[in-house]
Amino acid sequence: MQENNIKITLARVTALICAACMILLAGASAGCVTHSYAAQSSIRVYVDGQQLETEVSPEIKNNITFVPMRAIFERLGADVTWNGARKDIRAEKGFRTILLKINSRTGIVDSEVSELAAAPYIKSGSTMIPLRFVSEALDCDVSWNASERRVDISTGSNSSLEDNNKNDSQKSDDKEQPSPAEKIDSPASILGDTADITYDDAFARAVRSSAACISARLSLSQAEQQSDEFNDMYSQNYTFTILQNRKDLQLLTAWQEKNVIVTEEQTAFQTRTAMDAISLKLVEIEDQKADIAYAKKKQATDQLKYNAGMLSFKDLTAGQNDIASAEKKLASLQTELDSLYISLYGKTGLDYGDRKNVEFRSTYSKIGDVDMLQAYNDAVANDPYIWYVEHALENADFKLQTYEWNMGGKSYYLTKIDLQNAANNENTTKKNLRNALESRYNQIIQIENNISMLEDQQDTLMENIDTMRTLYDNGLKSKNDLEAVLQNERTLTYNILNLKISHEQLKTTFEKPYLNPSYMSAS
Repeated sequence: MQENNIKITLARVTALICAACMILLAGASAGCVTHSYAAQSSIRVYVDGQQLETEVSPEIKNNITFVPMRAIFERLGADVTWNGARKDIRAEKGFRTILLKINSRTGIVDSEVSELAAAPYIKSGSTMIPLRFVSEALDCDVSWNASERRVDISTGSNSSLEDNNKNDSQKSDDKEQPSPAEKIDSPASILGDTADITYDDAFARAVRSSAACISARLSLSQAEQQSDEFNDMYSQNYTFTILQNRKDLQLLTAWQEKNVIVTEEQTAFQTRTAMDAISLKLVEIEDQKADIAYAKKKQATDQLKYNAGMLSFKDLTAGQNDIASAEKKLASLQTELDSLYISLYGKTGLDYGDRKNVEFRSTYSKIGDVDMLQAYNDAVANDPYIWYVEHALENADFKLQTYEWNMGGKSYYLTKIDLQNAANNENTTKKNLRNALESRYNQIIQIENNISMLEDQQDTLMENIDTMRTLYDNGLKSKNDLEAVLQNERTLTYNILNLKISHEQLKTTFEKPYLNPSYMSAS
């Protein structure tokens, strides 16, 4: 009996121990889960692949991710200042100025009002802002990995806060961070890599809707119909006069076939030229905006100097007049851009009210040494206008050789003059073609020389910019001094781009002279 009681007591103790162990294990397990979640809840921020250490951790409130503004903005090279009296925070990076106010969803980016997803707030002395605003304000790519609770900020090649002229190899981790001065945007970064309308799309639209192309196709149909009707009517008639007319109709029909192709190619080339003119104008407008921004910042500095008695009223007024003139020029450029769009949309049949971003590609390569005699012979062999004047001469000679007296047509003397005119037209057209090729080649070489000269100047200027950045970083030069040099670089870059576009157009018309048949003599 006692033995049984002992067994029962041991069984109970064992059960209690097991129960206690289960509770401990459950608690330990719960503790592990809690620890794991706590570790997971920490949000990490990476800038261009490098983790950013922040005194205040990012956090999620109302499904919106907030990040510390100062840490991120300064990591990207911006100057950040806090005004306690107004409770606003200001970030400057070159020409870009960002202004935020605590507990306000309204922000200002380069004088443009921007609405934030949520108002900034103070946490442990740091200004917390919505993550998405980083993307909108700094033109960065921002991504959120919910599973890893990781924020990735990528400046990318098009960021206004990066040097777009650096190669990927120059952006390695061991390179210095960008200086606090704004890096100049390249034309590619201004124009972007995406487009609402591509060259191919524009060409197809232009070929379908162009009045010249429609007219060429109608002329071909008319010539074919005339030829068919003539052959039906005079199929059994073999007089010389009938043969002459048949050859004229055959020449007309063959030419109209070629003319459809030529007109379509010319239309495509003109459309490309119109699109590139828009792209160039966009760069010019952005440069002008940057110049205005620089002038306004300089004017603000001049105002401080004037208030301190360090600048005359005349000089202060001159700066104000410069800004007014620059803004008038910007308005004029915008009007010119509108006109270019109207021209393009007239060619393509697009709705002007639906403004589209056009594709832009520029591939500059020197023309190299050219055998001009071979270039001329190739042009003669492939040029449709040369083909026409040669066959027109053949027809004129045929008419003289097969002249029929007393048939009521032109006299023999006038027919002979027609042959002389056709021969002269062929000779003049070929001579003009050769001169056009020589002229275009010389223009191409001259443009290449000018580009080379400007690129040398650009290299020197970039060295000066690097020096100026160093002086600026060490407090030896003002931001205005640096921005003045960057202003010169923008002008130089635009001029080079303009020349390269002209170079590409000239090369195209050198290879295909009929795209711009200025050499055609009046017939």
